[in-house]
Amino acid sequence: MKKERFDAITDAILAIIITLMVLEIKIPELTVENLPNILYQILIYALSFITIAIIWLNHHRISAHTERIDITSVWVNFGLLFMISFIPIATGHLSGSFFEVANHIFYGIVVTLVVFFYALFQERITKGENRKEFRRDRKLSWSIMVLYFLSIPLSFLSVYISGCIFLFVPILYFFQTKK
Repeated sequence: MKKERFDAITDAILAIIITLMVLEIKIPELTVENLPNILYQILIYALSFITIAIIWLNHHRISAHTERIDITSVWVNFGLLFMISFIPIATGHLSGSFFEVANHIFYGIVVTLVVFFYALFQERITKGENRKEFRRDRKLSWSIMVLYFLSIPLSFLSVYISGCIFLFVPILYFFQTKK
């Protein structure tokens, strides 16, 4: 498949997912008493939005190095997009009731699977590349997947621990120097 066609479908699906995500947020009446809940919802929405933006940026960065995408990579990408499509649902649950352990588990499972499929896609696209940058990025993706996976059992100890993991990962990407 030509890269342009591949990028077009990926961009379109991600745009729809981001649109659906904002529809999942249910902001209560704007009062001083509701302000902490509203801020939680906005923070969780922003976290999910940034997560999708990071995936989009990295996806385009690694796919820019190839002219054609093989069919297996296309299917792995559809697996990635399928998992990303659960982010609005997980975001809605987490922002609706931040202190429910089940919501942290669900969000943790979703983002773990998103990064798993992203790492698989990244491995396929950059498998022939032996550049230091690609090796580092592949290691980082698998490490992030493990960290997100750990958020699942750690949420039983405290939702604040899993919440910190969800916050830490996007912050980590901002400290990376990527071209």
